[in-house]
Amino acid sequence: MNNLEKIIRDRIIQHGPISVGEYMMMALCHPKYGYYMSKDPFGKDGDFTTAPEISQIFGELVGVWVINRWIEMGSPEKFILVECGPGRGTLMSDILRVASKAKGLMEAVDIRMVETSPVLIEKQKEVLKGFNIKWCENISEITNNVPVIVIGNEFFDALPVEHLVKLKDRWVQKVISIDKIGKFCYGLREVMAGLKPEGIEGKEEDIYEFAPVRAAYMRNVCELIKSNGGGALFIDYGHFKSSVGDTLQAVKNHKYVDILEDTGNADITSHVDFEMLARVAKEVGVSDIKLSTQRNFLLKMGLKERAAALMKVADEKQQNDIVCAVKRLSGTDNGEMGELFKVIEVNG
Repeated sequence: MNNLEKIIRDRIIQHGPISVGEYMMMALCHPKYGYYMSKDPFGKDGDFTTAPEISQIFGELVGVWVINRWIEMGSPEKFILVECGPGRGTLMSDILRVASKAKGLMEAVDIRMVETSPVLIEKQKEVLKGFNIKWCENISEITNNVPVIVIGNEFFDALPVEHLVKLKDRWVQKVISIDKIGKFCYGLREVMAGLKPEGIEGKEEDIYEFAPVRAAYMRNVCELIKSNGGGALFIDYGHFKSSVGDTLQAVKNHKYVDILEDTGNADITSHVDFEMLARVAKEVGVSDIKLSTQRNFLLKMGLKERAAALMKVADEKQQNDIVCAVKRLSGTDNGEMGELFKVIEVNG
């Protein structure tokens, strides 16, 4: 049993079972032993690989979106560009390389990185050396009254979810407790106030992933855009329609592992409910909301054209890498990201 497991075990003994969301939050974000707080999880030597690490093309096309949004806003002389969960800084680096070609944009931009991991902040500083960047822990810290563009890739999937289970004619909440031999195990308790799903019927033993933290974060982003003007772009794996299903997963060394084992040393995520994100945006009063697959978004931003341009100056190995990267980013076969990953664009 590692240090974080002991901390969670002691908490359960003292205060009773914890929810799936509480467990997920502690496993990922405990100040000392949390997964994201103590290691760099990205790339071949980490536990998973994100789109910006696959190819520079991904970040460059997100950069094209940022340029387009800035121009659509009237090319303001001052605006804030925010990245939520910026990983190693690879995505922002690729965005800024493209953005530097838009006259006046780099003089106008104020870059903010929403990050809580000391390890990743150091990586970001190294990758983005030479840029004037400010770091903050939450989107709510951004209060300047200027237009805001917010981006996030594989950000919402790591925010905690609660599991509700349908038993007969009611929903109950899945919790994590300790079994007779001292190991973590699942249990059930009555649903706490405010956690009942709306519009989801479900049948016996169905699981509904309820994500109040994700909804609250999306609300903060949309309220910021609504008051200041701007836009937001979030890309993540997930589904267009709210539905039942258990998508919670833990990954270590690019392989799926038991969520309740080796706590703090594996990434824990679940699929993002994009219908919920769009619903929150509408509730805030943002009317320009677009949903698409990652494939369609990248094609719209010029994926084929950018790949063709890179191929012209690439050697044989580089050309092969480009072809493989494009297929992985936009393909629809098993394991490819084109249809699995979804995109939400919100414009204020």
